[in-house]
Amino acid sequence: MDVSTTLVLAGLVLTLLWWLTAKRRSNVRLPPGPRGLPLLGNLLQLDKRAPFTTMLKLSASYGPVMTIYLGTQRLVVLVGYDVIKEALVENADEFAGRGPIPLLVRATRGYGGFTIKHIATCHRVPTTTEL
Repeated sequence: MDVSTTLVLAGLVLTLLWWLTAKRRSNVRLPPGPRGLPLLGNLLQLDKRAPFTTMLKLSASYGPVMTIYLGTQRLVVLVGYDVIKEALVENADEFAGRGPIPLLVRATRGYGGFTIKHIATCHRVPTTTEL
């Protein structure tokens, strides 16, 4: 390839990456959270076997309500009993229409990423020795 073709391709790739990151930073007010890589988000920061431990560590820096990205999918994560209770009990109407995220359901083996409709079907919580 000649130099002009390489420069055009590099410009297109940089424009695509800029567009994807600018799309994330729209005028929507979101909770704070770690910056993610374009296309990958925060996937490289998460522990594959226990993503909840990573989220606990991140909550020490960003607070109990934070925004993370799994690839290009934006997630608002709630950490802690009081925050989850406020969201799911006191503000249940605002959270009722949200569906599960398949990657989280698979990663947490069905014990995380609950929505309102899933809480009624949850019969037990795993102990720390089962995790």
